[in-house]
Amino acid sequence: MTGIDVRVVAPDQRFQHTFSRAQADAVADALIQRREFPQELTFLGDGAELWRAVTEDTGSTRFSRPRASDLLLEEHVPQLLGLLPPGPVPVLDLGPGTGRPAEGLLTGLLAAGRFGGYHAIDISPELLAMTAARLSRAFPAEAGRMTFTHGDFRETVPAGGARLVLLTGGTLFNAADPGLLLRHLAAHLGPGDLLVITARFDTLGRAPFRAIEAAPPLPPSHRLGLDLLNIDPDWYDPERGFDPARHEVWSGARLNRPVTLHLDGAHGRRAVDLHTGDLLRLYWQLFLDRTAVDALLHGAGLRTSLFQIGRVSDVAMIVSSSDITGTQGTNMTKR
Repeated sequence: MTGIDVRVVAPDQRFQHTFSRAQADAVADALIQRREFPQELTFLGDGAELWRAVTEDTGSTRFSRPRASDLLLEEHVPQLLGLLPPGPVPVLDLGPGTGRPAEGLLTGLLAAGRFGGYHAIDISPELLAMTAARLSRAFPAEAGRMTFTHGDFRETVPAGGARLVLLTGGTLFNAADPGLLLRHLAAHLGPGDLLVITARFDTLGRAPFRAIEAAPPLPPSHRLGLDLLNIDPDWYDPERGFDPARHEVWSGARLNRPVTLHLDGAHGRRAVDLHTGDLLRLYWQLFLDRTAVDALLHGAGLRTSLFQIGRVSDVAMIVSSSDITGTQGTNMTKR
């Protein structure tokens, strides 16, 4: 030891209210094995509102990256429809967030007379409720053709065909194993389905920030896991980085004193010992260039049908289909 007393803490009450005992075990396992807080759990409970604040406009006049991502669907409905057979187009939205990306798409489909229903699936009941409220308010006449399912699309995907299957807002590149997720989705795509991905990607061949830049304070959405665990901000220093080998942007917290966490899991209380100097990863996202994106899709048995760069140059929409199901054509588009 270094003479600094170990801080022994139990999670904040919000932790017990938000997570099941099985999820508490998942947190303990991630901290012990990888020094990570499971990113997918930060979209539950209070995390849903933090995510909404990140992705919604906040009055700034600067054109935001989230807004550019949303507009990719809204502004390119004709290109999407050109890749589908004639007739109504069902939409399956996997991880809809606040529903904002889908709103623009559905507006375009309705204007074209091609709306064929909407089904959203999300692990976060809070985000799902936000999506339902937004879309029901925007399209009251279509409320009977929209369904919202609380569940994990990593486990099951409804069958269908000639659909737009949405994976927006960087959801793919936040996954622990994007390749595995893509293979799972590819196996469940029906005839004529299009997988529509929006994400941030590397257009400059370097990290999205200069290495000499000091890490800014952790944003609330990244800090949430630490707050729920009752780890005081004075006990760590924020860090961020870019791992060129993994093509990954990350942010985290470097502990400046030892901490022991007591977590109540499915089989009783577990102690998680964290040490001075440990780096706890809180947020990570793949930051791939075009070649790497194509390779990831190809490895899952998918082929690129459309690649569209957004108004902010490091945001893109990638439309893919199964090598087996195929599409009506192929279109490569740059800004």
